[in-house]
Amino acid sequence: MLEENASDGDLNFTNGSLVVIDDRATETGQRMVSRLKTVKGEWFLNILFGLDYRNVIWPKQVSTQARDAHIQTQALLSAGKAAKILKYKTTEDTANRSLSVEMDIQDADVIIDNISIGL
Repeated sequence: MLEENASDGDLNFTNGSLVVIDDRATETGQRMVSRLKTVKGEWFLNILFGLDYRNVIWPKQVSTQARDAHIQTQALLSAGKAAKILKYKTTEDTANRSLSVEMDIQDADVIIDNISIGL
């Protein structure tokens, strides 16, 4: 997996070469962030990939519990089969119309700490 710059999502180059990640926790975290920032139906190779922003995340009539369950399910799909969520917290800012998600996930023997995503 290729290394991304955490601040802007661009690929990292060192001495003109792409930096490759061999850390499982970083790789899983990147895969999770990518899935959670993708709108369902956006990726032409798999229209089921990503969050259902139109029907679950954005609408006001959807409960917080349903929204959180959808986000957690998608996060776990990005991790391994033995993954579980250790910590989960959402912060909704209605004035700025933003939602942030923070979580820790354990994937088999690896713990992925401090996954923070602004949706």
